[in-house]
Amino acid sequence: MGEWKFGFARSIGRCSVLDAELWAILDGLRHAWQLGFNRVQLESDCYEAIECILAPDHVRVGKSLVMVIRELLKRPWEVTLKHICRSANAVADGLAILMRGQPLKEMVFITPPAAILDLVHVDLSNLVS
Repeated sequence: MGEWKFGFARSIGRCSVLDAELWAILDGLRHAWQLGFNRVQLESDCYEAIECILAPDHVRVGKSLVMVIRELLKRPWEVTLKHICRSANAVADGLAILMRGQPLKEMVFITPPAAILDLVHVDLSNLVS
């Protein structure tokens, strides 16, 4: 709906794009649960990650991450997984860029970091269009 709830970014070192996307989904779900959200629409521009989670026979890589994500989805809350186009995911990409080259760590943002504030407006305009 265009309102910032929280953001997060994690430096995970070298891995496949799919593993990075699965880590992002896992972290997003964990944070949403810990912050008490009971209705969540999780959006990802990685179709393969969504398919790995939703299709039981689709998991080829990232199996342990997918299993943990599936366990989180079984909790008493409503979570919708949605594939979106990359152009509507500028904030997520901006947060990922913030962590490039950083030591292995995770950050949670209660307010948008100044470096991605313009991207919040880009995503919002893509949401409205």
